[in-house]
Amino acid sequence: MISQLITQRDEAALAHLVDIRTENLPGMQVKCFAPPHRAAGSGSHGWGVQGFKIVFHFAPNRYFTNSELVKTFYIPNMLDGSEPMLERVEGCVAIVSA
Repeated sequence: MISQLITQRDEAALAHLVDIRTENLPGMQVKCFAPPHRAAGSGSHGWGVQGFKIVFHFAPNRYFTNSELVKTFYIPNMLDGSEPMLERVEGCVAIVSA
């Protein structure tokens, strides 16, 4: 599946990938619904995860100067019990080596 999206040029750059990590986005006040055994509409508010980042760490290479590339996924209802809805995705810009 994903291998169909990777080109030969990608493979050369990916050879310098040394680590991939995920990070939860800082907690924000989000609506967290009550467990199913509670009455409907008795939701509460609490601190929760609103998405996550994937951080790709690279060794120095000839393809770009960034040591890490970050892709951030914003999912404000990630933990409220409903179907998660992707709000937006942000990615950093790779600074291409000359």
